[in-house]
Amino acid sequence: MVAVRDLEKKRATTRKWHHEHKEERKQWRAKRKIEERTNKLRQRHGLTLADYESMWTIQNGGCAICSEPLKVGPGESAVDHDHSTGEVRGLLCRECNTGLGKFKDSNTLLQLAQNYLSEPPARLLRRVT
Repeated sequence: MVAVRDLEKKRATTRKWHHEHKEERKQWRAKRKIEERTNKLRQRHGLTLADYESMWTIQNGGCAICSEPLKVGPGESAVDHDHSTGEVRGLLCRECNTGLGKFKDSNTLLQLAQNYLSEPPARLLRRVT
């Protein structure tokens, strides 16, 4: 069994190394973050980081639906794709991506929602009275 003293010594050595190598650790974390993002894009959507950056540029850094500036960070923006074919459509903000998901990516449901917004049933009440 490992003695407590040995564990304490190892922790102290580790803390000292981390303190002495702050910049290297910072660079390693930044590099690792890019690698993780690149792998995630490739595995989930078949995109390279260059493909993603090109879409970002084409969309002027904005959501493909509402044009609001896309935020950077986990869960802030999404690579929108057709769930049946996997085809990538564009970059969306969280709200627009969630909205499409709620309408099950259905053009019919979206058209019905648009009709509802244009002619809500309660408007008929105002015409009758």
